[in-house]
Amino acid sequence: MVLSALCAWLALAASALAFAFPPPTNDLPFDLSLLQHAAAACQDTYCTSTWNYPGLEIDDMTLLESISLPEDEQRATIFHSKSQGIIVAYQGTNLSSVDSVTHDVTFWQVSPKAELGLSGDAKVFYGFQDQWYKSWNAVQSALAKAIGQFPGEKIVVTGHSMGASMAQLAALAIEKSLGKVSAVISFEPPRTGNPSYAKEFDKIFSGRYTGTVNGNDWVPSVPPRSFNYKHPSGMIWINPPNSTTYTFYPDSEDPRGPDSQIPGFINIPALLDGDWNELIFWGNHQGRLFGVDMLTVLGNCPPNFPQS
Repeated sequence: MVLSALCAWLALAASALAFAFPPPTNDLPFDLSLLQHAAAACQDTYCTSTWNYPGLEIDDMTLLESISLPEDEQRATIFHSKSQGIIVAYQGTNLSSVDSVTHDVTFWQVSPKAELGLSGDAKVFYGFQDQWYKSWNAVQSALAKAIGQFPGEKIVVTGHSMGASMAQLAALAIEKSLGKVSAVISFEPPRTGNPSYAKEFDKIFSGRYTGTVNGNDWVPSVPPRSFNYKHPSGMIWINPPNSTTYTFYPDSEDPRGPDSQIPGFINIPALLDGDWNELIFWGNHQGRLFGVDMLTVLGNCPPNFPQS
């Protein structure tokens, strides 16, 4: 009798869960080509200045500006794509910079900068906002120049890892000061702000945002929700990792999505057994995203671009 009651309770809980969240879909929220261009732009931010000069071409993208902070060399780039418009991309953590790494762990919440246009209820990750704000004036100026050069073009904002969170903040500031952002694409983002931040971000970018998680990547699970953090709505789950199997979850923190797996870091036994991919891919935080290899240290420079 107890077992029957437990089974009935589990069935009821599963039914309630199904009604609480919209159904996932295998249809991507954006065209695959846009996701590939955004991923390639992100990968290029990890390349040295040798591969970040105005005029660099990747598929139909031409690099217009490369902005690097001298104290930590954290890069933001602006590309023009003949098919996708203007793409602003933010680099994730620069592992060679103590300052950049430090900004990854300064996770206390602070009020958003006025440039973001959010209410006082919203709170954001201190380190991500501070790192984004350092280059904002330079990015804003370079983007205004690009908009003048290519009037009427769509604006896409993207980033990987810490850069994915910086891209969210940049998109808010761009929307407020320079014009409508057509798409915000965060590759493997950590959580950026509290539930009020996520709610306001959703209201501004409804239907124009997605995150992406590769397998059981651990980075999107931090900071934990118990620390009063929450992702915005919209997440593509690439599962199995590095594959072409995509599921899109329209809502925020859907427990049937990436949250259903235990986040993985580095499999030490596999590493000791000689599987260097465990070290290279950081437990799926790096890998193949939509056919583009996203590797912060050992990535392709210039990035590989999938051939149609």
